[in-house]
Amino acid sequence: MLFRRAFASLVFLLALAPLAGADAGEITPYEYERIRDRIKQGGSAPVSVWLLDPFSIPDATARAAELQARVQRMVAELGSEVLPGGRHINGLGGLMMWVTEPGLEILRTSRLAMNVNYYTEWRYHTLMPQSDGHFDELDRRLRAAPDGKVDVEVTLEVAGGEFDIDRDTGEAFLVLKTPEQHQAAIDAALLLLTRLGVPLSSGLPASTVGGVITVLDVSGVTRNGTLLLRTNERGLAELAWNDWAVAMKAAGYAARTSVAVGSQPYGSLPALGPGQFRAVVSLPYPFINWRGLAYATRVAVNRRLLEDALRPYAFLGTPQWSADFRSATVVLSDAELERLVQTRDLRLGYVVIEKPTNRPTASP
Repeated sequence: MLFRRAFASLVFLLALAPLAGADAGEITPYEYERIRDRIKQGGSAPVSVWLLDPFSIPDATARAAELQARVQRMVAELGSEVLPGGRHINGLGGLMMWVTEPGLEILRTSRLAMNVNYYTEWRYHTLMPQSDGHFDELDRRLRAAPDGKVDVEVTLEVAGGEFDIDRDTGEAFLVLKTPEQHQAAIDAALLLLTRLGVPLSSGLPASTVGGVITVLDVSGVTRNGTLLLRTNERGLAELAWNDWAVAMKAAGYAARTSVAVGSQPYGSLPALGPGQFRAVVSLPYPFINWRGLAYATRVAVNRRLLEDALRPYAFLGTPQWSADFRSATVVLSDAELERLVQTRDLRLGYVVIEKPTNRPTASP
């Protein structure tokens, strides 16, 4: 994910070289047609507009101020042809936004726009995890919704918070216990709502300009650091591109229903006796980008979760834990292995069993 974001920035920088003397927005025929095709599908398209050569202003503070001024001028020039919501400012000099077809033509002739490209869909260029199926489900619901809106549960980045995994759903969630953690969650919620432009003085539901994002419920803020929002594709993009949360989940969606069971060839570990099996048991990936969580805290939480999930089983010998306690290699009997693979405890993500048939045979 980080490589993909860095690569995109590199592409932008390389594109600047031939544009030093450009008098209008540079856009290739291929990019132009991609944007137009997307506009024909839904009336608007996400674009990236390069407004500033980052090498032209070495001082970071001065560069940020100049970029902000150019962003404001660009938005003013587009007027009603740039849609509310779905914006992201790349600190190197780029502005990501949604424009209409007339807006695309304005960009082609604008002296502010150095380079114009089709931008990626809302789910890309984010640090939020996507491997749990929630982003796929949000995409599916977006396409199926008559009004193009979905309900999304947003998990805030709360300083000092820990995480847990629900044994019945396998979903990771934030754990807030102390008054300090509750206050940190409130502060994080207020910061997010301010960034989005949600009026804080009104009651719920409260919406941003143009109704792009509507806040439906804030009762989860001090419970598990969550907000329930209703939004369209542009709102999802604004949240994802700016990484203003650590997770976005499709409200009410059960991503996992069972523990994944697989097999692998024998490694270099000693052979086992008759009726004995070796397996690697792992926690699921937390599906939350825990940016503010110290590594030692993550290890402690992993250990608590995995030890508790494995406590019902009788192992032969002592489990061998990984350094971060996200997995353990265990030896158990046939009967215990059967119990393990049938578990409904979704705090466990994977059980990988060694395959005796794959053990290399000794040379005659």
